[in-house]
Amino acid sequence: MMKSWGVLLFGMFMIAAFAFPVQAQEKDPIKVGAIYTFTGAMAFLNEGIVDGHLLAIDEINKSGGLLGRKIELIKRDDAGKADLVTRYSRELIMREKVDFIVGGYGTIQAMALSAVARDFKKPIFIFGGHSTRITTEDWSPYHFRYAITTSAEGKTLAKIIAEEYLKGVKDPKVYYETWDFEFGRDVHRYFIPAIKEYVPNVKIYEGWPRVGETDYSPYISQILAYKPHVLAHVIFAGGAVANLKQCAQMGVFKNTKLASASVVASNEYRDILKDAIPLGSWSWCYDDESYPGTEEQKEFYERYRKWKGTTKRVVPSHVWPAYNMIKLWEAAVRKAGTLESEAVCKAMEGIKIDTYNGPVWIRDFDHQVVSGHIWGPLVKKPGSDELILDPEKTRYVPVEPYLFTKEEWHAARKAAGIE
Repeated sequence: MMKSWGVLLFGMFMIAAFAFPVQAQEKDPIKVGAIYTFTGAMAFLNEGIVDGHLLAIDEINKSGGLLGRKIELIKRDDAGKADLVTRYSRELIMREKVDFIVGGYGTIQAMALSAVARDFKKPIFIFGGHSTRITTEDWSPYHFRYAITTSAEGKTLAKIIAEEYLKGVKDPKVYYETWDFEFGRDVHRYFIPAIKEYVPNVKIYEGWPRVGETDYSPYISQILAYKPHVLAHVIFAGGAVANLKQCAQMGVFKNTKLASASVVASNEYRDILKDAIPLGSWSWCYDDESYPGTEEQKEFYERYRKWKGTTKRVVPSHVWPAYNMIKLWEAAVRKAGTLESEAVCKAMEGIKIDTYNGPVWIRDFDHQVVSGHIWGPLVKKPGSDELILDPEKTRYVPVEPYLFTKEEWHAARKAAGIE
């Protein structure tokens, strides 16, 4: 009898010994890697993105977590370099054992992340990387992309310039200026045919500074000599700041209007550029208080300010899309009921959330987020020097009409020799 009790107690001890580590392991946090540029010329654009991720994660954790576990964000600074993106993403997967990665503001960073997603079969959600190749030639079953595409940016930029600046203009002239890089070339691919369709007699001049250029005087001299009606501006991050400040200093905007595809309408740019952006300039951003201006949007801004511990009225424009990225992933994980990569990626296809800017979802074939972008002219807020988007003219431009159809997507992949 004593022997039987001994066997029973030993068995219970062994069950407990194995059970407790499993329970502890189940309570370990879900790890999310975040690879963005926190130093250098793009840093000011990435801070709001991480805030959006952290706000969503904090709210999920406070409401009980995800699949019964808390979420932890592990950050890495890619310093704007693709090789660091590759290095850190591999480290996060192999050493930190992350379940999910977000990141990739620029196109080269996005391309590096898409390769890692394909190699490691790990779900990766890319914030930026606007080039259409991210979801065509570089497509994989494991990466997803939030950013507005270059097809939408190029075509909308052409439409805005035609409608707002060139109506009734005799001998219209446009100067297209961009760094010589993937984003600028891809916007150009869609902008040029579109502007010629809207304004058949338009004369187009082009300037292609090298990536990272700091002295834009040779190109500004061209603009002053050509006297275009509009500067179609496609330089971004710190380059956009330097370029536009030099344009303002050299008097470009006395006779030439500005329209930019480089999100200079975002609060992140406005805080830095201030008077370097001429009033009335058209550009776009992901989110702004001018649209839709609903109570739901105001409540989101208040939640952010309270979470951030700030009384600053202006909320970075990148907070909202970055918040949505985590919420889309959360919805997919809950749908899948697991963190297993294949199941999560499958669940992300077609997943949809409701937001104050309308529904946001991920297309099931190319993994592109369907959202929209806000275009408007910059004006001064009444009684203030603060730049805002003109509430009377601001428009929400859906991205879906500018995306490839499923047939066009397959055709693009076949043309690249992938299918």
